[in-house]
Amino acid sequence: MGNGCGNVQEYWDVIENNPQFIGACVWDWVDQGLYKRDENGKEYFAYGGDFGPPDTPSDGNFCLNGLIFPDRTYSAKLWEIKKVYQNISVKPLDLLKGKVKIRNKFSFTNLNKYEAKWELNEDGVVIQNGKIGRINVDPLKSKIVTIPFDKVQTKTGAEYWLKVSFTQSDKSLWAERGLEIAWDQFKIPFKIKSTEVLDVIDTPSLKIVDSKNEVEISGDNFRIEFDKSSGTIRSFNYKENEFIYNKNGLLGGPILTVYRAPLDNDARIRGKWEESGLDKTVPHVDSFRAELLDEKTVGVSVRINHKINNESGFIHNCTYTILGSGDVFADNQIFPYGNLPSLAQIGISCVIAPEFENIKWYGRGPFENYSDRKTAAAMGLYSGTVAEQYVPYIMPQANGSKQDVRWALLTNAQDEGMMIVYRTQPFTLNALHYSQHDLEKAKHTYELKQSDEIYLTISASERGVGNASCGPEILTKYEVPGKPTAFSYSIRPYNSSMGQPGDFARGAKSIIVISPPMVFRDIYGLVTINSVLPDAELFYTLDGSEPTQKSLKYVKPFEQVSSSIIKAKSFINGAQSSIIFTEFQQLQALEPIIFPEDAYFTDVIKITLTSLMPGVEIRYTLDGSDPIESSKLYTNPVNIRETSILNARAFKNEHKPSEVATAKFVQVQVGNGIQYKYYVGRWDSAPNFLELTAEKTGIISQFLLEEVKTNNDHYALLLMGSINTEETGEYTFYIGSNDGSKLYVDNEFLIDNDGPHGYQEKQGKINLDKGQHKIEVRYFQAGGGQELKVFWKGPGFEKREMTAEDLSGNKE
Repeated sequence: MGNGCGNVQEYWDVIENNPQFIGACVWDWVDQGLYKRDENGKEYFAYGGDFGPPDTPSDGNFCLNGLIFPDRTYSAKLWEIKKVYQNISVKPLDLLKGKVKIRNKFSFTNLNKYEAKWELNEDGVVIQNGKIGRINVDPLKSKIVTIPFDKVQTKTGAEYWLKVSFTQSDKSLWAERGLEIAWDQFKIPFKIKSTEVLDVIDTPSLKIVDSKNEVEISGDNFRIEFDKSSGTIRSFNYKENEFIYNKNGLLGGPILTVYRAPLDNDARIRGKWEESGLDKTVPHVDSFRAELLDEKTVGVSVRINHKINNESGFIHNCTYTILGSGDVFADNQIFPYGNLPSLAQIGISCVIAPEFENIKWYGRGPFENYSDRKTAAAMGLYSGTVAEQYVPYIMPQANGSKQDVRWALLTNAQDEGMMIVYRTQPFTLNALHYSQHDLEKAKHTYELKQSDEIYLTISASERGVGNASCGPEILTKYEVPGKPTAFSYSIRPYNSSMGQPGDFARGAKSIIVISPPMVFRDIYGLVTINSVLPDAELFYTLDGSEPTQKSLKYVKPFEQVSSSIIKAKSFINGAQSSIIFTEFQQLQALEPIIFPEDAYFTDVIKITLTSLMPGVEIRYTLDGSDPIESSKLYTNPVNIRETSILNARAFKNEHKPSEVATAKFVQVQVGNGIQYKYYVGRWDSAPNFLELTAEKTGIISQFLLEEVKTNNDHYALLLMGSINTEETGEYTFYIGSNDGSKLYVDNEFLIDNDGPHGYQEKQGKINLDKGQHKIEVRYFQAGGGQELKVFWKGPGFEKREMTAEDLSGNKE
């Protein structure tokens, strides 16, 4: 659905490596939207809920799950499927000698049916190409081929990519002659000369004017204004071209961004984003400092605290180094804090003036691509307009990103503009005439109004698109965890007299600008100082003085528990970075872990308290009051025999006491049959029932949904009963359900069967003594089919569904 089809390559890797595996059937081929007109006569595609009277039942946009749009135009999803499914593969053997292995994955077709050709590009520009012709390779066989490229005179800082492709040699019923059937691309590991360092001594001098509300830095051809209240650039003017759009209340930027307009596949994580407030960060400038480092260099350091809900947020340290040439080098350090979900992205956003409509980039393209959907997007040099980067998903959502971008250039009609060049790592690029909030608010394409200004985002990482509309959640490696992140880039004013964009971009790496180090303290108090520059030496102070090469030299992580301000600098061959300072509060002990957390029990429940931090004392109460240092000390598991609220807190010398961990334990009586509690609501996984109020309760004979009167859609059930075991030994429990379920035996969490639509069954094993044992099932229904089955097997009996007799609490 929508911007999806993530990690198809991973599926195909499993399929091709396991001959018995069948799959990869795509649902669906086409978005099932219907033409409709708005009140102004503008045509758009409508979907469920757009027909009939208000409140007419429908599945909303759940009919928009195709590889192509309703008008049969292609989406990037289709190109990804085509590339991943291709029946010819090329693998590198010795790329420096041009040796590759070509495998024919067709079952019945010889590769001599196709024309093979190759091309070699330098930073996306083709410098050599040729034809291989028709290669005789039988079905399911391979052949080694040498690509005959000439010796390359490599350029300093350049990258070289070899592409081998196969095309239709003749016209067929389904394809024209020359259609590309398959291709693969590889980076050639040529030995590239090290970048020659240019001294900034040849650049013009700078002037700095520091007033109450702003700082203005100016040179021969440019002027940059910083707004102290927002910590952002208010104006960036080069030769009378104003790059930044700062009108109608918009903040020009750069400003931290961790959100995106949710995709259909973000449905499960979206609620956590909104609950955390990722879409509504509140920035507060903690510090702003501008200094003339020398007559040709100005340093601006900004520390912004982007606050969100629940005392969480992001500290964004950004150091701008501005040269007399008008080049701006930006070093970003982002420190997430608090309880955060997996993020949409970590990057910065700017609003760019409308006239810079033409865009060119060296990265993956030409169509949109994401971290888990970029197999079909070759590395190359691409160009177009910003308007052309928009993808008109029927239900508007985030779109248009490009991966592995080395540089991007935005220019006006006179070929003048601004270039963004990576320094530490390639970035994700997104440039649209719509903000993420515009895309999120609109439910149909006609509700979107294209803005004049350009919303530009460059990210260190962006969440993949996944395939969770009706499938599993996104793969972990394509998530964006809330962890400290550093990334650097440069902004370079550009016009055509400065040469080819690729050559100009490589020149950015030859300018010596020393990035400040990154200072980070982990939850245990260990301080790490590192640099994005591998050759940098790092020096720091703890007494508030400015670091020099005679200060403490960073060698390895060190412990710092008390409140402190650490100042640090990077040094390379005598040159130094601007100063970075990080303020740490007294370290707080880590919150204890209560296990089990929130549970029902019958006679007694055993609770353990642990901590991830060594050397702590854990104090606890059972009456709901906050623990203090004189509260009961935890030494052994706590036996709870009545309904209680357990609060626990960790204490450690020189540390602040931890936050209070809390859990609720409710005593219940179970007899014959199963007590159930029924809840109405929407959940993505089995909820914590102790925090909810049941719509109704009752008793049923066994684990059968048919015995509970429900609304058949979006509800949850808590089911508790008692089983009797006739022998001591190992027992295996099974739970099968649609959507999701969890199974507990004697309060031990045994089976987690939370999953997507579609019935699946999971199992768990446990050793039980002879006698009575509590069994608990937590079930939720999220709009799919209604199915729940509980089985077990043990000493003396094979797997069977749990019967009413098994659930008789009085059985001897």
